[in-house]
Amino acid sequence: MEIALALAAMLALQDPASIQAKPAPPTYSTPNYALTFHTPSGSSYCPLPADWVGSDHGTILFLSPPASCGGAGFPSSSRGFLPPNLPRIEIFYSYWDEDEQTKPSCNVVGRAILLSKQRSLCKDSSDGMTTISITTHYEADSPAQLIITLVSAPNRLNRDLRSLVLLAYSVRTCSSHWKSSDGKKAFVIGTGPTCPANTKWF
Repeated sequence: MEIALALAAMLALQDPASIQAKPAPPTYSTPNYALTFHTPSGSSYCPLPADWVGSDHGTILFLSPPASCGGAGFPSSSRGFLPPNLPRIEIFYSYWDEDEQTKPSCNVVGRAILLSKQRSLCKDSSDGMTTISITTHYEADSPAQLIITLVSAPNRLNRDLRSLVLLAYSVRTCSSHWKSSDGKKAFVIGTGPTCPANTKWF
């Protein structure tokens, strides 16, 4: 988490006034990882720069709007913003190789529903902020992982935790329809209903 915060601060300082935050659309959907969920009411996000080159690995939903945004790293989940210690929910997803992973330690402080199952809420702290994360594995076109992390100040933790729990509860896998590069073969990744139309990852 310390590395992520340092990266966010570094990116923000590169050009802190170049991008302004936008209101988050009510529904988020990624056809690349066959996931969809509802965003917290009133949340915002830092748009990816027009010249950004990178990979879809998630986003950050701010529960209190940033004063400015400052670019992004190669994974879309790494966004620059100011001030650095803002209450937010960080969404990260990627492919997952069980043979290469070690199970992190978890200070369990509760449980919440994510992809129809009760899962542990893990608590940590960094730079005066409290973090609570919830994790699951699922199947896209191959094994994948989803990590949802709340970053909040102690004086608003209970309120923000409700936003985390509601977001996690809304997460669904969905079916994403693709074609091969030559356009001759159609295939589907994910499971469940087709990913919502007119939604996007951001």
